[in-house]
Amino acid sequence: MRSLQNLNRLRFPVLIGLTPFFIAFYASVFYPGYLTADSIYMLSQGSGQQLLTNWHPPFIVLIWGKLFSLYKSAGGVWLIQISLYIAAVMFFSMRLRNFFLSVIAFILLLVYPPIFTNMGALWKDCWVISTTLLCAAYSIEAINQKKLKFIIFTGIFFLISMLIRVDYAIIAAPFVISALFFGIPVVSISDKKRNILFCILVFVFCTILVNQLIGSFVTQRLNPWLNTAIWDIVGIENYSGSHGPVDGYICSTSDALVFGPHKMFNINLPQQALITDSAVEAERFSELWINNVLKEPSAYLKHRFCVAKTFLGMGTPEVHYPYPRAEMSLSSFTQRSERSQLNIDLYWFFDSNAFGPMYRYWYYLVFTSALLTLSVLYKKVGVVEVSIFLSILLSASRFIILPATDFRYGIWMIVGSITLTLFFLDSRAMRGTIHVVENKDS
Repeated sequence: MRSLQNLNRLRFPVLIGLTPFFIAFYASVFYPGYLTADSIYMLSQGSGQQLLTNWHPPFIVLIWGKLFSLYKSAGGVWLIQISLYIAAVMFFSMRLRNFFLSVIAFILLLVYPPIFTNMGALWKDCWVISTTLLCAAYSIEAINQKKLKFIIFTGIFFLISMLIRVDYAIIAAPFVISALFFGIPVVSISDKKRNILFCILVFVFCTILVNQLIGSFVTQRLNPWLNTAIWDIVGIENYSGSHGPVDGYICSTSDALVFGPHKMFNINLPQQALITDSAVEAERFSELWINNVLKEPSAYLKHRFCVAKTFLGMGTPEVHYPYPRAEMSLSSFTQRSERSQLNIDLYWFFDSNAFGPMYRYWYYLVFTSALLTLSVLYKKVGVVEVSIFLSILLSASRFIILPATDFRYGIWMIVGSITLTLFFLDSRAMRGTIHVVENKDS
């Protein structure tokens, strides 16, 4: 037992020792990071070259802008992204009590290809993975330590995740709920209820306050959710049977219908003059969406079922946009860079597996469902495992609101599947250790 305790004390120094290797590995493969259309637009706003809109969350846009003004290059912002992710993975891995599983978690969450290839791009989706991972880690600490400060930190990172991507509120929600209900020490039932209510009210107040504060910086208001609404409206028309297939409609993305040659509606878009007031536009499309869904509910379900299959990779020949193309963008935001030889060598493997099981989410859903079912049958399921599993399911359920089936939208399902598996093994390993010690003592 003493040798195990001594080994576990080495977790932090070992992970710290591995960190420079992984930072160098990421930089050798990806630096200065891939810039996509979204990241270029966000940097343009953050740096003051374009009006600040709410097409992307202003919170992360402003953060990128401040970092860009400091480093004068998107490469510096990307390095902060990678450093944040490595720090979050390290902090989360330390929540595992078994030394070997901690190290495995640290390595796997950093180099597993579906995660690794997407971390190469400067994306808000990569930032929100880090903050959600920290939210989960503090939730685990709250459950284990029963201290208010860990509940507060859980709430803080829940709020930050929601400010980076509002739909991550449902993904991080199980961690906040489990921290509230299982992290507050039981003095009395009435006291616990009062403390839970107080924490919820504080979280809601802070959310409203921060949203109002960040919103005050927005100079052009748009309706980014119209991507989803237009996709649904056209999808209903496509499946209703009265018109036949609609040109430009596919189950993988709404881009052709919103930005491309098959636009069916004129809406307020980034970098375009306002056509109408955003509030009037929102009211118009809300009414149009509701009327279409109520008129043809079966067509709407067929459309979203097709989106779900594409998003989860069920029976599709390809995975939609599994990772950014291996090219460095030439723009004013970063210095010119060529692909490294290591980058070229690795993409031989990535490209050959981009549409394989590793990049198909339904495999992870089946595996984690089986794992949790097994735990329930043997009555060995804990709060942590349940909250992670619910988070995975809620991440998958977002096919209902997503405007496209880009792989990056569901990366949390893979992060959650890895962490759930390792926590399942960790709890069993520690129980085995405890039983061994008890037998020796007896």
